[in-house]
Amino acid sequence: MTLSALFPDGAKPAVQKKLSHAGIEEDLEIWVGRAMTVTLLFSIVFFLAPLILFRYQPAIGQQIGIFSLGDIVFKASLPLFIAMAAVIFFLYFIYLFYRIQARTDTIEKVLPDFLLIMVSNLHAGMFPFSAFVGAARPEFGPLEEEVKKVAARTSASQSLSFALTDLSGRFDSPIFRKTILFFEKAVRSGGQMAKILHASAEEIRHTQEMREELLSQTRSYIIFMAFMIVLVAPFLLSISGQFLGMFLKIKAQATQNSSGAFDIPLFKGEILITTGFVEGLSIAFLVLAGLFISFFIGTIMRGKMLYGVKYFPLIAIASVIMYFISNSIVSGLLASFG
Repeated sequence: MTLSALFPDGAKPAVQKKLSHAGIEEDLEIWVGRAMTVTLLFSIVFFLAPLILFRYQPAIGQQIGIFSLGDIVFKASLPLFIAMAAVIFFLYFIYLFYRIQARTDTIEKVLPDFLLIMVSNLHAGMFPFSAFVGAARPEFGPLEEEVKKVAARTSASQSLSFALTDLSGRFDSPIFRKTILFFEKAVRSGGQMAKILHASAEEIRHTQEMREELLSQTRSYIIFMAFMIVLVAPFLLSISGQFLGMFLKIKAQATQNSSGAFDIPLFKGEILITTGFVEGLSIAFLVLAGLFISFFIGTIMRGKMLYGVKYFPLIAIASVIMYFISNSIVSGLLASFG
C-alpha cells in the first residue's frame, strides 16, 4: 500500500487535470505519492521538534504553560504538524498554479503567429490538418510538443476529433480551447478557413495589446500601493508605538510623583496595552496587509489573486524591515529632543 492510496479518490481527477495543464507527464499515483511523502516527512520533523526542545529546555515549556508530555503534543507538536502539512500542500498547489500559468502565457503569446503560419500553409495548398501540424515550430515551446503528439496519435488510428479535444485540454487557456474548437468545426464544415483564421489571429493579437496597455495604465496604482505598505505604513505604526512608550514612561513618572503636581485625569487608570503588544500587532498588520496587496497586484496583472502570491514574501519582509528601521529612527529623534 502506497501513500497515494490515502489520497481521496474524488480529488484525483482534479489533480490529474492540473498535472495535464502543467505539462507533467508523470503518473498520477507516483506524483501524489511523492508529494504526500514529502509532506509527511516535513510534518513529522516539526512534530518531533517541540518534544526534543522542551525535553532539554524545560524552562521554555514552563513559560508557555507546557508541563506534561500530553500538553506538549496537543499545545505544540500537533498544531505544528497540521500547520506544516498545510504549508507544504499550499506550496505544491502554488507550484502547479505558476507552472500552469507559465504554459498558458507561453501558448497565448505564440498563438497568433501559429495561426498565421497555418494561413500561409493553407494558401500553399496544404490540407487543413497538415497545415495545422506544419505550423508547429520549435520556438513555440510546449505548443509544438503537444501538436506533434496530436499528429502521432492521429496517425495511430485515433480520430482527429478526439485528438484535438485532448489537445485543447492540455492547456488552461480559454482562448486556445476556443481556437481548437473552431478549427475542429472548420475542418468538418469547410469554408474559407484561411480568412477566418487570419481574422482570429488579428483579434487575439489585438486583445493581447489591449491587455498590455491596460496593465501599463494600472502599474501606477501598483507602485502607489506598494509604496504605502512598504514605506508609509511602517513609519506611521512606528510613531504610534513610540508615542505609546513615551506616554507610559510619563505616566510612570507621574505615578511616582503623585503628590499633586501630576494629579492629571489623563494619567489615572490602568493601561493594559504594552509596547510589545503594539509591536506585535503592527508586524501582524503589515504581514496581513502585504498579503492583501499581493492579491490586489495579482488581480490587476492577470485577473487571478493567486498570481500575486509570489510578491507577498518580498512585500512582507520589506515592510517589516522598514518598520524596525523606522522604529530606530523615530526613537533616535525622540531621544535627541530629550
